[in-house]
Amino acid sequence: MNTDEHLEHMMAELCRRPDRGVTPRLRIAVLSTPRCGSSLFCDAMTQTGKLGEPLEYFNPRYIAAFSRVTGRTRVNLAEYKSFIENATTSPNGIFAVNIHVGQIEALEQRGLRLPMQYFDHVIYLWRQNRLRQAYSLAKANATDQWSADLEQARELTVDDVSPTACVMALYQIAHQVDVFEQRFRSLTAKSYVYETFAQDPAGAVADVAGDLGVDAANLDVRPRMQRQSAPAEEPAYRSFLRFLGVESGNNAG
Repeated sequence: MNTDEHLEHMMAELCRRPDRGVTPRLRIAVLSTPRCGSSLFCDAMTQTGKLGEPLEYFNPRYIAAFSRVTGRTRVNLAEYKSFIENATTSPNGIFAVNIHVGQIEALEQRGLRLPMQYFDHVIYLWRQNRLRQAYSLAKANATDQWSADLEQARELTVDDVSPTACVMALYQIAHQVDVFEQRFRSLTAKSYVYETFAQDPAGAVADVAGDLGVDAANLDVRPRMQRQSAPAEEPAYRSFLRFLGVESGNNAG
């Protein structure tokens, strides 16, 4: 299943859920730049059954999938927010989303505003190894494979992860980090770094639950998602490092 097929399937499933007339008591945003492990983190939140079902609902591709599934030519953002809240809020009243800084900008370019003040609690995820992050983003940009359980749109080529492609991906990340610092840092309650939470997502999510006043004592968190990594890709990554002159630097993460 490719990304667009997956999104349409997911939106169709949400549309089949009954209208519960739910109004969340807490709205949580998990904010990040791409390839910071936000899907892993948010999957762990979902598995608790108490921290919403945070997916990238405000990604323009998700909204486009909703439009295709419902047959709407235009999507009203306020109505869409109400639909997502009703479908995914936990029984304890917590609604959560996974959103990248770049997706907020993409919505704004379409004339749609999603004020971060809409959320009661903002978490920021970041990755210490920006070079590994950029390499991962270059791969995903080329193949449209954003998680290990999705099909690649096409096979990865050497040019897809060339130093030029990786530097362009690094620019995307740097720009989004700048926007976060300028616009959203002051709204952020807590940050988590990928290199730490990827080793213990259950512990990170228990920490989130504690901050929100959710009993974390009996949380059984078993994330379904796996980290995307392939040893065969190391030569291309090392070529990127050699181009930057930092081959002997920190390659972990």
